Amino acid sequence: MTQNIKPLVTVLTPTYNRMKTLKELYRSLCNQTCFNFQWLVIDDESTDATRDFFKKCETKTLPFILDYVYKKNGGKHTALNFSHKFIKGEYLIIVDSDDFLVKDAIEQIILYWRKYSNLDIGAIIFQRGHRDGVKFDNKINKNIVTTFAEAMNSGIKGDHCETVKSELFKNFQFPVFDGENFIAEGAMWYSVTKGKKVVYIDKVIYIAEYLSGGLTKSGRKLQISNARGAKWHASMFLSDDFSLKVKLKNALLYGCYCNFLKENLFIALRKISNKKIVVLAWLPSKVLYTYWNNKYGK
Repeated sequence: MTQNIKPLVTVLTPTYNRMKTLKELYRSLCNQTCFNFQWLVIDDESTDATRDFFKKCETKTLPFILDYVYKKNGGKHTALNFSHKFIKGEYLIIVDSDDFLVKDAIEQIILYWRKYSNLDIGAIIFQRGHRDGVKFDNKINKNIVTTFAEAMNSGIKGDHCETVKSELFKNFQFPVFDGENFIAEGAMWYSVTKGKKVVYIDKVIYIAEYLSGGLTKSGRKLQISNARGAKWHASMFLSDDFSLKVKLKNALLYGCYCNFLKENLFIALRKISNKKIVVLAWLPSKVLYTYWNNKYGK
């Protein structure tokens, strides 16, 4: 059984066949210093023991709200889309099923959202770390108030732990392409926080365990196998919010994925506002396509 109260934070976990690693995340949530949260698990049609595990959890008296939802398989981005109507918290953090939180993570999330409540903040972004506490991003060595685009322009990149206002997250929907089951999340964070400030907090609250079969480790080959989603993702970073360097990199990626899709330049320019930079990067993108096609195949 779970508490019948409205939580302040929603911990959202999309999962697919990760029963073994989910147990460590579950333990980390049970050991939090603050239980003012909902754990919302969106099961993307797992075929392992995930469903049985949560049936047992639902019979227990837990210190937090647990909501387990089973859906038809479609990939993590469809699970995020599907989650909107089940989110109860004012703030949201996505925690993957092969990762876990430090014991005061929820407490820190609430503390910093209260601290910056006087600003028009869209996201408060913490550090990810390894088990020994070493953070992923050494460029962030103090708390920074900026925008998502400005952070990218300044060279801040890599994996972080994003917490956002749930109402902003619910306004965003990933596109869904038939036959594809992956889209990277960077464009989502840009869209969700557009027009808002974001705060980077130099504190590790999220421990990442990248498995060999996980989405992060799958890398470039996964992007190529989901080329329409990868093309859409690159197109989001052609906005004038971004520096010339960021736009050129993504124009190169955009053109490369167009080539994987057998789309010519005329097709590539449809529905793209920043056409000049796509044209500029078109020939180099063909070179990149040839290299990746030889290395990874389709």
